[in-house]
Amino acid sequence: MTDDLLSAEYTPEQKREIESLRSRINVARRILSARVAMGLTQGELGRQAGTKQSRVSDLELMNGNLRFDTLDRIARVLNLMITLVPRPIADKSSWSMSRLYVS
Repeated sequence: MTDDLLSAEYTPEQKREIESLRSRINVARRILSARVAMGLTQGELGRQAGTKQSRVSDLELMNGNLRFDTLDRIARVLNLMITLVPRPIADKSSWSMSRLYVS
């Protein structure tokens, strides 16, 4: 993910809030992008993944907490795989294993 979310136009407090949501933002952006690229509506994606349109909407809007199996079924329909990668922390010299990417 690019650092466009942490551009200079945000206050330090806003940047901290965005950073705390980065994993959700990554997933939501990737799911939305893949769904649109495949020409699917939220309802079509939901049906193919065995879930409701509202769950797809929740995921794209970063609302609620989806079960992992629901996220995995949605990712599979979009030909995506869930992968965890190291997250750089503030000083960028040490790493934490907590960033979630859907690729």
